[in-house]
Amino acid sequence: MELPVTAQLVQAGAFLLLGAVLGLGYDILGGLRDAARRTSLPGDALFFLAAAMALFTGGLEAKILKAWHCELLADLKPERMYFAYDTPDDYEPLEAASRLLKEYGLLTSRKCGVYCLCGYPSDSFGKAEARFMEVVNLGMCPYAMLWRDKDGKVNPDWKSFQRLWVSPQIIYTRLKGVL
Repeated sequence: MELPVTAQLVQAGAFLLLGAVLGLGYDILGGLRDAARRTSLPGDALFFLAAAMALFTGGLEAKILKAWHCELLADLKPERMYFAYDTPDDYEPLEAASRLLKEYGLLTSRKCGVYCLCGYPSDSFGKAEARFMEVVNLGMCPYAMLWRDKDGKVNPDWKSFQRLWVSPQIIYTRLKGVL
């Protein structure tokens, strides 16, 4: 026996929420597949249900971001989006992504975060801070992500530097008027 549409929406929402709570992440597509298997709701209804819960914590790939992605993202109105800036060749795509996000009204430092790798062997505090400021100048908020060696260890000198660039409250206070 098929449930009424309202009950199916509640059921689908519960499946999506359960996936998020159980640590399956906010995998919108995976959650939609799971919900679609358990209900007879059309894909559009599930898409709009998922849109209400849109957080892209797994990150978006700046290198492949296109205008049509931003169009869909604008409809989703995500609470947060994250990107990565791990190597120098990540900057140019990140810059292009920031222009696209701005064009679609999605670019704010509170909405767009960038995980920036720092503390690797050839890095310095000055170089890392310059990369973080590049991110700030793109209109996004940088988050320091410490490099770990093959044993998983972090250089302790970088720990205090990271603290300045990992908490939004500290970053916003330090860069008041810039972000």
